[in-house]
Amino acid sequence: MRSSVSGVVFVVIEISGPRDTPYERGMWQLEVTVGSRYPNEPPRIRFLTPIYHPNIDSGGRICLDTLKMPPAGGWTPANSLRGVLSQIRLLIEHPNTSDPLMPEIVRLLSCFATLL
Repeated sequence: MRSSVSGVVFVVIEISGPRDTPYERGMWQLEVTVGSRYPNEPPRIRFLTPIYHPNIDSGGRICLDTLKMPPAGGWTPANSLRGVLSQIRLLIEHPNTSDPLMPEIVRLLSCFATLL
């Protein structure tokens, strides 16, 4: 699905879970909003499909530096939408537990890891 309103493009895409992870058989819909200031500003991306992940909250917001403007974030106009989506997929596969959006999930993962 794609729509455009006054220079802003809204797209819903699907990504699959990375192989050899607990997310492997999952499919998630993401809402991508590309504003009129893109590529000077990052797209806004959020999960529409719920996912239990330390870097994605219950509202679908994603904690990823590339989606934030400097100085707090790492967005540059050289980043592409394809590259950002690849980084989101990598984040699913390799959670950033040192900067969680959902610390309670990190605590649970830590407890589980000690059982293995």
